[in-house]
Amino acid sequence: MATKTSYLDRLIGLPDQVDSEERRNLLREITDSMAAAADRYTRKETENFDHLLTLVAPLIDRRLRRALAMALTKSSAPKELVLALLKQAEPTGLLILRRSAGRSVRDLMADIRDKIGHPTESINMRDNIYPENRLTLPPAFLEAIYLLIYLEHRERLQKDIPNKVLAVLDRTAARFRDHVIKESMDEGRDHFIHARKEVMAKIRLNAVDEDYLSELLETSHRSEFLIALAHKIDTDAATLQRILNDQSWESIAIACVSAGLSRNFFVRLLQTMQRRNSDDHFILNLISQYGKLDRDTAERVMRFLRVRITAVPEEGDEDSIAEAEIAYKAKDEPVRAVAGVGFGRAR
Repeated sequence: MATKTSYLDRLIGLPDQVDSEERRNLLREITDSMAAAADRYTRKETENFDHLLTLVAPLIDRRLRRALAMALTKSSAPKELVLALLKQAEPTGLLILRRSAGRSVRDLMADIRDKIGHPTESINMRDNIYPENRLTLPPAFLEAIYLLIYLEHRERLQKDIPNKVLAVLDRTAARFRDHVIKESMDEGRDHFIHARKEVMAKIRLNAVDEDYLSELLETSHRSEFLIALAHKIDTDAATLQRILNDQSWESIAIACVSAGLSRNFFVRLLQTMQRRNSDDHFILNLISQYGKLDRDTAERVMRFLRVRITAVPEEGDEDSIAEAEIAYKAKDEPVRAVAGVGFGRAR
């Protein structure tokens, strides 16, 4: 089976005199992996949805663990079990959120409900699953995430505790649900507002440069970094999340080249992203390609992406969203068809 040529290789080897239709087809293929779900563009309330999600979901998990640990301690559970609960890795169920920007809110909700055993047919697809404004997440969505997290912790614990203690945990989870969700949403929103205020001050001073981005990256100021990088590459938050979650990392390479960011910066960025040791050879090749990609070519890709984004229908109704998503996938669709994470450590 032939190995698929990377988008970077194809961009680097694209002759200037190549047929314009062939060039548009390549740009359309590349930006398919960069454009967020259509409802991020048709609904202003979802502008920060994915960024807030990466902040709030871990806070819900942390607070819920503390409440469950307190209940276990009061029930005289072994100390080792309590410590294991507090120290165990992030629930695998949250992996569903890692590439959230590429999926519509309703599809994410349906997947979460499916994982927790909630019948998809019972979901009202038009009500209560979209945020009320740009600085909130919908209560129904947060409740589903809360239950997803709790059920995974419960499954891990149930083999080591009697049913009586398990019933105590169920009551504890129900009792603390609203408090945990509210406190986590408030903290995540406050953190986001503070981060945006800090970055906006830098933007007004025209001080969002590579040195500032590097400083944010090295000090694990994740939210500030995402907001500043979105400004630097001239895109929106949802699109940046989608770009960062491209597992080939070619999308973020193209975006960084288009913004004139150095290879040294790109290397530091890659070092913070979640990866495996087996990726080392691939990364070395990606770094080599980064130095070969022409900035004008990368800028052409980003301009094409912006065209696709602005072509998404203005209406927020689901039919328009669905039609836009179909248009994105059509290889013979004219240019009008189309157009920011999880990486590193949370602050």
